[in-house]
Amino acid sequence: MPPPGDSANKSKAVAGLVCGIIGILFAWWGWLGIIGIAAGIVGLIFSIGARKDNHADTQSIATGGLVCSIIALVASSVILVGCVACTACYSAVANEIAGGGFGSGWEWYV
Repeated sequence: MPPPGDSANKSKAVAGLVCGIIGILFAWWGWLGIIGIAAGIVGLIFSIGARKDNHADTQSIATGGLVCSIIALVASSVILVGCVACTACYSAVANEIAGGGFGSGWEWYV
């Protein structure tokens, strides 16, 4: 029979890995990158906790969760910043067009 802490440690390691994978999946869906960032943070917490317990049978799972969570955080952050920048640029162009165009050279086009 395994010691009582083994199942809890394995659960933390698996939870960290699952959160990291979910974070990677949500990273690529634009504004849903916010969910990817949250899942990445939760995955980091679980994976670091599982690695600190230092059980040999869960080290590889916890390391995989740690790597996936870091990838999820970086990818989600970069893509979310890109979405914010594109939205701000689109908004500025739309406001300029709605306000009368871009100046003297654009009257023929509008």
